Amino acid sequence: MHHHLMQFQKYQLIDPSLTLLLYLRLLHRLQLRLLYLYLLRLFLLQYQRRRLLRLILLLVLPYRMTLLKQLKLRL
Repeated sequence: MHHHLMQFQKYQLIDPSLTLLLYLRLLHRLQLRLLYLYLLRLFLLQYQRRRLLRLILLLVLPYRMTLLKQLKLRL
């Protein structure tokens, strides 16, 4: 797992979005949900609706706090 974390950090320097894509590859069961959240985030940011995005992040998958924090950090 430590190896994966180092990979995340390396790609984070190149492109922050690549980090999330690497998460997608690891978390197979959550892959579609993560991709949906990722695309939804890009869509909302395009329209500068950050309040709505935060609300959605709080309502969707509230028990996966670490994932939500990762997404919020990139806002």
